[in-house]
Amino acid sequence: MVGIAGGAPSKKHDIRLGDVVVSSPSHGHGVLQYEFVKRIQNQEHARQGPLNLPPSSLRAVVAALQTEYKERGHEVDRTIKAILRERPQLRYGFRKPDLTTDRLYKSEVTHPANNEGCCDEVCGTQLEKLVERKQRSSRQDNPAIHYGVVASGNSLIKDAMLRDNLALEDGVLCFKMEAARLMNWFSRLIIRGICDYVRAYGREL
Repeated sequence: MVGIAGGAPSKKHDIRLGDVVVSSPSHGHGVLQYEFVKRIQNQEHARQGPLNLPPSSLRAVVAALQTEYKERGHEVDRTIKAILRERPQLRYGFRKPDLTTDRLYKSEVTHPANNEGCCDEVCGTQLEKLVERKQRSSRQDNPAIHYGVVASGNSLIKDAMLRDNLALEDGVLCFKMEAARLMNWFSRLIIRGICDYVRAYGREL
């Protein structure tokens, strides 16, 4: 199941916009179900539990790819550039955002719920409000692929503090909003591109 999700960066996992998360067994499971009632900063939520694992054959393929990419890198960026060279018309609809637009605000910095303005205008771009992150070197994969726990719920979540808690306690790498119970009927891998950081944003860009 391919789509987008909100990333949960942590000291252990340097997750950034445009990165990819693949559900892979960690903490005993690969997908963790949470029920949220439109979870906004500091509201209550109900925790459920792990969903069924994908078939062992899929897990074996992921493990093999993970080992290969760790040794050689995945070259996603190079592949994308090659496609755009062959099909230049795609550049009009698909382009990589400027790195300066990828801002990770500290958990306590919240976007007013009734303000739909861009976050950099409403919350500001002062360094004391942002999490300091080093620029990725040329030796690092960019975008990066992360393997671990995906949190799945049926309602919206916009809470950076909850994001950080679940990243620490359960190893959650990202949050997706879908019919989570379907995972128990159709065992699949979850593959998600990171589009935001699970905060109470107005408009991100």
